[in-house]
Amino acid sequence: PQDTVQRYGRDGSRQVVTWREIDPGSESVPLAFRDAGVYVITSGLGGLGSLFARDIVARCVDAKVVLTGRSAPDDALRNRLQTLALPEGAVEYRQLELADLEAVRACLADVVETHGRINGILHCAGCLHDDFVVKKTIDAFLEVLKPKVSGTRHLDEASRDLELEFLALLSGGASMD
Repeated sequence: PQDTVQRYGRDGSRQVVTWREIDPGSESVPLAFRDAGVYVITSGLGGLGSLFARDIVARCVDAKVVLTGRSAPDDALRNRLQTLALPEGAVEYRQLELADLEAVRACLADVVETHGRINGILHCAGCLHDDFVVKKTIDAFLEVLKPKVSGTRHLDEASRDLELEFLALLSGGASMD
């Protein structure tokens, strides 16, 4: 019961998440990202996605970052990519509607075909409809849930046969003082 995060590997072995203290004076802090890794970031041009993209390419040699978003590539999007000041060739953008399972499957398959694999997925996508939950219409509430709930389900389904190192779900939050 104390093992709250656990999974079973394909070979049936039980794996449990544990904490390990890292010496703050240590020069080598373990990273979740690796040199030459391939990472997909949903809502890659948003706040969280941009932060992760910059960190990955700054720390990892020859890493490839595939940013996804609902917007079609246009001049405004290209300008946004340029403002991130990411190294040429390290980052690419693909339009993706997470609510469409077949589109998610096709996107991930294309990334694998292009880069040979996907090491990890950072799911940062969300939908902003600022208002108190009790004031939201059902349609607005469902629209907010779609990228997180359907998107998570579709990413999980589409990556099921991949040897991912992780699928991380990230979310921002709003609060009132």
